[in-house]
Amino acid sequence: MTARAPTDPATWVELDLEIPPEDEDRAVAALWACGSVGSWTVRPGLVRGYFGAGADDPERRFPEVWRDTTGEAWNGALRARTAPDLDWLASWRAAAVPIAVTPTLTVAPPGAGRGAARTVVIRPGQGFGTGSHPTTQALLRWLEADPGARVLDVGCGSGVLGIAALLLGARSAIGVDIDGDAIANADENRRLNGVAARLLLVEGTLDALTPGARFDRVLANLDRRALVGMTAALVERCAPGGRLGVAGLLLDERDPFLRALDGLPVELDDERADQDEGSGDLWWSAWIARREES
Repeated sequence: MTARAPTDPATWVELDLEIPPEDEDRAVAALWACGSVGSWTVRPGLVRGYFGAGADDPERRFPEVWRDTTGEAWNGALRARTAPDLDWLASWRAAAVPIAVTPTLTVAPPGAGRGAARTVVIRPGQGFGTGSHPTTQALLRWLEADPGARVLDVGCGSGVLGIAALLLGARSAIGVDIDGDAIANADENRRLNGVAARLLLVEGTLDALTPGARFDRVLANLDRRALVGMTAALVERCAPGGRLGVAGLLLDERDPFLRALDGLPVELDDERADQDEGSGDLWWSAWIARREES
């Protein structure tokens, strides 16, 4: 999961889109096609696109572009407004605060201090994962209890999960993301935490990894479409006896995802549903055991 910010702060037109979380990627693609200079997910279900002040009425044009790019009619809410001159990324960073995931594990921006026994330092950037979202926190809690030795984070964003795993006792970790901006943010964060030598970052997909490579912990905090589409590949990357941690699913998406596991050598080890205090959404996460080979 990643967030893109506009470059070169100026006077913007902001276009807010209310959309089901599973359609956020399509919304971002349609925003680009509409002429957006950047976009980010404000919260699950709310995507904000930025347009130059001279943009041609994006509120009117977006439904047309959505139909052109998806073949569907736009039925969601949208609202455009003029935004003042603002350094978006600097403001986001300034608002970042330490997040106490557990009494002994905190995710904090640089310079915020290290109050917990273990603190993961994350500089907010264009990579998703500052520790504030319930999906990130669910996986962090499982990792704190048992980080494994070799960790793979698919869609690593800011690198928070791989970095945390290393600080919690894992020997090595690999973060994979298709977004170069996320990889750059994760690179900065692995250096801030002193784990650059043990966290390998790969820009690309699972196919970029060595064929047959398996990991004790495989983590994927992604949307439903991505998770269901790569379920078998994620399980294949998980070593027998290992754990697959998945997050990014709303609670009502639980059963369809579990059906995607049918026939695979796994069983549900643990699960949780956590409410997003901002949106009220219930997010479902799972800790899945890969069965030992007979």
